Amino acid sequence: MAMIDTASRATLGAGELDGWADTILPGDGIRWPAARIALGDPARVLALLSSDDAAWLLEFARRLAASRHETRGAIAAQAERDQPEPFARSVQALYRLYYTSDAVQRVVAALADAGPREASQNFDPTLLTRVVARKAGQRRL
Repeated sequence: MAMIDTASRATLGAGELDGWADTILPGDGIRWPAARIALGDPARVLALLSSDDAAWLLEFARRLAASRHETRGAIAAQAERDQPEPFARSVQALYRLYYTSDAVQRVVAALADAGPREASQNFDPTLLTRVVARKAGQRRL
């Protein structure tokens, strides 16, 4: 894994990794947050990458930041075709941080809670209620 020191982070242009992260995971503007919002600091991705992959990502993020916003998706798609291995490892690290972030975990939990609940053939809520009521009065050792 890459060790990115404070001096190296300082050399990152403002928003370069933010722009890359939001190109890959832009959010939907309604429920799903953009990557830079969910992660707080997209530079955390660098710690999950090898030194070579971190260097590749920094260079790619700089190139992406220098491009027009409308063209970033096409540039990312071209990078995926041209250099699939570092691209995939970088995106995988971003996904790992994104989907384990507090903001995204709240969205996932809300989606799960809002979904329909199927009745189970193996679960009887009345039996559970009786067991809990009976156990509530017992002394636990």
